[in-house]
Amino acid sequence: MAKSYYTGAGKIVDAGAFLGGSAYCFGYGLSENDNIEDKNKRIESYDMFKSKGKYYLDFIRVNFLTRQQQPGVAIQYIHDLPEEEYDFEELYRFQTARYEDYININKGDFTKMSWDKSNPIEILFIDLAKAKKVNDHCVTEFFECLIPGKSVLIQQDYYSMLTYLHLIMEYFDDHFEFVADAGGGSRSFICTKAISASQAETAVAEYTDPVKGSKLYETLLGKVEPRWFPHMNTAYIHFLQESDDFDKAGAELKKLLSDKNIDSKQKANWTNVVNKQLIPRWEKATGKTFSA
Repeated sequence: MAKSYYTGAGKIVDAGAFLGGSAYCFGYGLSENDNIEDKNKRIESYDMFKSKGKYYLDFIRVNFLTRQQQPGVAIQYIHDLPEEEYDFEELYRFQTARYEDYININKGDFTKMSWDKSNPIEILFIDLAKAKKVNDHCVTEFFECLIPGKSVLIQQDYYSMLTYLHLIMEYFDDHFEFVADAGGGSRSFICTKAISASQAETAVAEYTDPVKGSKLYETLLGKVEPRWFPHMNTAYIHFLQESDDFDKAGAELKKLLSDKNIDSKQKANWTNVVNKQLIPRWEKATGKTFSA
């Protein structure tokens, strides 16, 4: 995208840099883009650059090697990491060193950072919205800087159980057009209509309201592609439970599990969430045993 689509009309925002995979791809594309003469600091990368939790620490342990400079010292997998927290900025810089001149690193709590609204954004890659608070900050800081007819938004975690991602994109459905799905659960959109600061603020205040959110999901489910319907319906049930509407959540669960139009391959994508999360949560809240 940075090679063949990017025109330089705005910045490239890499929101959720982790170990540099996305920044490297943007950097490589930019290096191959002959239409951009000044490539300095075109990419803005955001991350805490601190891993918390076993999943991220284990990922680093089994995928990265030590880089000892001393002669005769063997290169090994990085196993000696603290259990609580690990600052991986060094790994990010190592991974992206080839394109370091193109990248500006923004390290720290994203929700305490602000975007210069005079800077338009041409490519917005969001992979840090792991909590609604962070997603809300993305909306209020970035959305008004998208360029209608030009800017591409990539929601890395769209096909997840992060319900607020589905809801915010459905809320702004008349401001975006679907472009493509990609591997790993992401979905890309092109901005078709400008979003004002006040519109972004209003959206953040109301898009996950139980009544509003339920209506947004119902609209989304009415038009979602058949292959994604089970996943989105599961997410809708998850949202209902988040909203403490367990009566409706139970009814939707029964409908989903009795849907004979869903083949076994599709079911494999969401049955685990239903059996290990949604049904136990429903039973705990209602004090009943679930029966489809």
